[in-house]
Amino acid sequence: MSTEAITIARASSNRKLRDAVILITVFAAGAACCWQFRLPWVVANFLLMGLPLAYLLLTSEQARRRVRPKFTILFIIFAIVAFDYMCERYEGWGGPSVFPFRLPGGVTLEEVQWIVFFFPLTFALNEHFFATEVRTPPNRAARLVLKSSFYAGLLAVLALALSVKTIPHIYVMVGLVLQPFFILLGIWVNRWIVREVLWIGLVTGLLNLVFELIALRNNYWSFPGTYVGQVRLLRFEFPVEELLFLILFSGPSIVCTYAIYKNWKQM
Repeated sequence: MSTEAITIARASSNRKLRDAVILITVFAAGAACCWQFRLPWVVANFLLMGLPLAYLLLTSEQARRRVRPKFTILFIIFAIVAFDYMCERYEGWGGPSVFPFRLPGGVTLEEVQWIVFFFPLTFALNEHFFATEVRTPPNRAARLVLKSSFYAGLLAVLALALSVKTIPHIYVMVGLVLQPFFILLGIWVNRWIVREVLWIGLVTGLLNLVFELIALRNNYWSFPGTYVGQVRLLRFEFPVEELLFLILFSGPSIVCTYAIYKNWKQM
């Protein structure tokens, strides 16, 4: 490696270290404020995810260039319908809202805001810190599966909403259908993403665990449905499904789904 290449690599590493320190500081300060002053969920979303996302989009050319707005918006819409609508309607979770109205199915604006921030934040974190530069040949089968799943999922939600009044264990059903499958599919498309999947799982896992504890303390959400089990941490209790599908799998599943998109776009 040439001296110039070493210098560039060191500068990039130093920038990433600086950015990591700033992001951790911003998140920690926001979490402390939310905990101490019991700030409402809508404010917590801005402090814990909105500010880090804004910082990355302002300072990282890599994140701005590789987080594609069209795919991000479509992915957000799908998640709102597949997760928020289904889990609110069939009691996977619930909670109050500071706003005087809700969206269909009882979805709150705070839930939508959370997804609107969390998904692009996950993309931006991964692209700035962890994303591999290794590209694999376009996988047409994976592209077809991803696009088909989007439309089939929306149709399935509509069909269930029109015909089914109750669905026990909805959280585990939705999570198992969507997250593990797309994690495996993304790794199959590009095995070089395993490293970034592990790193983003660690980062978003810690982020969501802290957010979970703040949410339970401040009554952002609750769990009125039926679950496979409960997890007790400190003085708080939440379903096993929450541990799996929000804390552990959400970041990796988002990154793996985006890896499929990047594969067919050859990004």
